Amino acid sequence: MKQLFLACRRFLHLPHFCAKCRQYSEICHGQKNREHISFFVSRTRLLRRVASLLLTAALFIVPYRAVADGMGEWIPAGGTPMEFPGHSAAACVVMEVRSGQVLYEANADTPMMIASTTKIMTAILAIELCDLTRVITIPKQAVGIEGSSAYLYEGEQLTMEDLLYALMLQSANDAAVAIALAVDGDVALFADRMNEKAEALGMTSSHFVNPNGLPADGHQASARDMAKLTAYALQNETFRTIVSTVKYSVKEGEKTASHLFVNHNRLLRTYDGAIGVKTGYTKQGGRCLVSAAQRDGVTLVCVTLSDPNDWRDHASLLDWGFSLCQYNVALQAQSFRSVIHVVGATDGVQELTLTNESTIDYISTDGRTGDVTDKICMPDFIYAPAKAGDRVGSITYYRDGEEIGTSDLVLTQSVEAEVKKRGFAAFWEKLMDWLLPSRKDSDHR
Repeated sequence: MKQLFLACRRFLHLPHFCAKCRQYSEICHGQKNREHISFFVSRTRLLRRVASLLLTAALFIVPYRAVADGMGEWIPAGGTPMEFPGHSAAACVVMEVRSGQVLYEANADTPMMIASTTKIMTAILAIELCDLTRVITIPKQAVGIEGSSAYLYEGEQLTMEDLLYALMLQSANDAAVAIALAVDGDVALFADRMNEKAEALGMTSSHFVNPNGLPADGHQASARDMAKLTAYALQNETFRTIVSTVKYSVKEGEKTASHLFVNHNRLLRTYDGAIGVKTGYTKQGGRCLVSAAQRDGVTLVCVTLSDPNDWRDHASLLDWGFSLCQYNVALQAQSFRSVIHVVGATDGVQELTLTNESTIDYISTDGRTGDVTDKICMPDFIYAPAKAGDRVGSITYYRDGEEIGTSDLVLTQSVEAEVKKRGFAAFWEKLMDWLLPSRKDSDHR
């Protein structure tokens, strides 16, 4: 590359720009000091020639790792990504959900205040542990909680589903307490459950004290841990539905006030592909935001903690992340075809066809599809009877030696067993003929 630049400079007679001297000159003293790096710049009249040469040079540029503005590392720089946009957050993570690969991180493992993004943990626990149609009677302990509120009253009755929408859309602190009490009967016990779940998910820099994220000693998490939690929660369809909902209403009833819960997440209305997740703010911890978006088979999670410009930062960081990622299909469902020998089948059937049951796909972040190989595992033969849809093996795909997915191989045909019609002797003879074809030839000499 250095030789290419020097050749271009000599050809175009361009001045140097010294990154250390911060000046243009025909001869930079950086030539005598290798720590000074000079770049050429174009003159207006040579713009077209420069553009042509740079396009040619781009063909030789390979992916590399880089540090952006000293804030953190973007991993990896593959393909032709957008220029890294930067951000204002004290801590930040951009993660590709399927693989869990972190595309960018800054102070990712520093425990910090997470405000109402805490409610992601509260919500997924309630969804996993409770019947969402269960009617909850609001206790006195859950009424009048400070901060964001659904303004629940003592004795009011709502379903667990209603409370979850209040929690994740309205960011209701009273709903969080009501949920904790409904699950465990005690806020402290529910906090213990939150910490157990965090440990199970590998959230090593997190500790929960309450279900709503109000300031409390020791209540904190890292940006990486919040990304892990969110990637896990997004696997749950109920969770995805709730956090992607813009408005939710509760009709007035005998013991229920009418409610309209409006999602605080502005990205749901302004960012193409946004699917959640949770806002947060406290005076001590500042603005916190966990977002997720899905485009072209790729799902990204972005976490910022203590970020005064979170809406703008998330939109630009997500755009940047999507520019790195490519969705690839290694094998479409039912596109693989093969045969397997069958022993003891009626009507002289000796082979059955099979296919792959599911699609095998993967996300690449390095600008290439990679070296994709497959491995088939199945027996040499099967015994009749057999039914269409029976699993008889598997096919596994690898990218650059690493497994990317497996699909069952299933039969596309059904066959009955000959033994049912002609007895065990005929079945045994058929098996021996298949195993020892030379035996059959010798019998007919």
